[in-house]
Amino acid sequence: MNLRIAFLPARVAAASLLVAAPAALHPASRPEAAAAGIQPATGIAARVECSLLAQNGLPGVTEVPDFQEIPEAPARITSARIASASGNQPEFCEVSGYVQPQIKFMLRMPVKNWNGRYLQHGCGGLCGVLRPPVFPACGEEMGGDFAVAATNDGHDAATMEDALWAGLDEQARIDYGYRAVHVVAVAAKAILAAYYGRPPAKSYWMGCSAGGREGLMEAQRYPRDFDGILAGAPAQLQTFNPLFMAWVLRTNTDAQGRPILTADKLAPLHAAVIRACDANDGVWGDGLIGDPRDCDFDPASIECKGGDGPDCLTAAQVRVVRSLYAGNFDVQGRRLDPRVLPRGSELTWRGFWIPVAGPGGLSVPAAWRWGDNTARWFSFPLGQGKPFSQVQLTVEEFERMALQAKYYEPLDPDLRAFRDAGGKLMLYSGWEDWGVTPSKVLMYYDAVRRAMGGQEPADRFVRLFMVPGMSHCSGGPTPDTSEMLQQLVKWVERGQAPEAVVARDQNPVTKAARRRPVFRYPLEARYTGPDPAKDPSGPDKAENFVAAQPAKQRRDSIDWVGSYLMTPGAGADASRIRGSAKGSREP
Repeated sequence: MNLRIAFLPARVAAASLLVAAPAALHPASRPEAAAAGIQPATGIAARVECSLLAQNGLPGVTEVPDFQEIPEAPARITSARIASASGNQPEFCEVSGYVQPQIKFMLRMPVKNWNGRYLQHGCGGLCGVLRPPVFPACGEEMGGDFAVAATNDGHDAATMEDALWAGLDEQARIDYGYRAVHVVAVAAKAILAAYYGRPPAKSYWMGCSAGGREGLMEAQRYPRDFDGILAGAPAQLQTFNPLFMAWVLRTNTDAQGRPILTADKLAPLHAAVIRACDANDGVWGDGLIGDPRDCDFDPASIECKGGDGPDCLTAAQVRVVRSLYAGNFDVQGRRLDPRVLPRGSELTWRGFWIPVAGPGGLSVPAAWRWGDNTARWFSFPLGQGKPFSQVQLTVEEFERMALQAKYYEPLDPDLRAFRDAGGKLMLYSGWEDWGVTPSKVLMYYDAVRRAMGGQEPADRFVRLFMVPGMSHCSGGPTPDTSEMLQQLVKWVERGQAPEAVVARDQNPVTKAARRRPVFRYPLEARYTGPDPAKDPSGPDKAENFVAAQPAKQRRDSIDWVGSYLMTPGAGADASRIRGSAKGSREP
């Protein structure tokens, strides 16, 4: 087939993609697709050979367009190959390439059974690694396979915490912060239109941690890129990680530079927390705390009577744990960061926050590597980074970092443009998240809720699911992302809003499979099944829980020096950032 696709110059029609046949559509828009009657379908097959995609722009090649001419996203395809079907993966055309200047991407397109949907995956950490995108395990239920893509966010890095690339390169900061995901979406949709002869009918985003941050940035800056966004544990406030991480590590360091709270004390500490608060969610013995804010465990309850011991905390260790539960304040009592380590998360502190003893001595906590990389190369203005050890726990240091929020932070709660474009947003996070922390997720959600006019207006397009026992993106009871993606698709395409997700893991006592419903926040799961003392399997069954309003009213907002960042219109305005900080120093 001789299919010719052309891109009009941006100055003429920056929002147009001309397709000779069939209908026309700009690769990054949504309303035009609906107007053209383009809907998800089944069994869509490729219209051109996969290998031809790598020949775009060559003289005499008329079957595919010149992807260098894509408005906003000039792209070069470096390879295009067919990969055989294996396991749950269909036969697919794998396209690798980059968008100007150096934003690498990989796009995988099913050869025979495309369902008309596009799914873009998020990255982790500070990105810099291009992980091959995977097909979600819901092809049959969705009437075929998604086309899937991923990007390195515009830079290559040695590890996820490597920030060297950002030290002197403003474009790299822009691409990582917000541009890369957008232009890859634009380019991928153009390639899909060339390969299938039609653009995607619906587009979705899925990511956790850094990928969750990227999803929120899309909703804020590019509200027409995706019809549905699944954002887990969004890593907002990355800019301020040196402050948060320096506070945790210094809180746990004595005058001789040794850790005060040691890894061997985490298990007895966690066990004491569970004993004190396990029944708060109405189920005793399941090892889960419903909402850690309802847990008033005081580490002084396990303070050693004299000296030290394996199952108790020293007085100094009690002070450390109390501080980690309470948060980061300066000497004047002003909260420098809204993040706190939640009760119930203690076992996950090992290795990241608390060093581990080994043959060569104590390990360097992973938080130190993150803190040092971001302090030197990421969180301060270009060329003004400093070693982690020199970061000051002051409001003035916060203000210097806040100037970079314009690159990295999707904090603006005004999501009206995303809502008005028909977008749907599913948020999820763990109550035991030691990194993103539930306090930050709830604070952002509350800001969105207030900006949108209250709970009911917000519920129409954004829903949050807080998972008891879940750590950072996984660990403990965890929802299946493929199932959540299906729920998101049904919400976008059929108007069926998700009321609950199901978290799965193994009951630590019975060792049986456990399924626990997680209802949309602020609703909670109330147990209505048999007495666990008589039937230990009762709490393992999702059908034994119902949705209930919380027993007490809770405050989700937090007063801290950066509160102004989560006000409508402030998220990306550097001048407003500096001008507002001094008025936001609430204790």
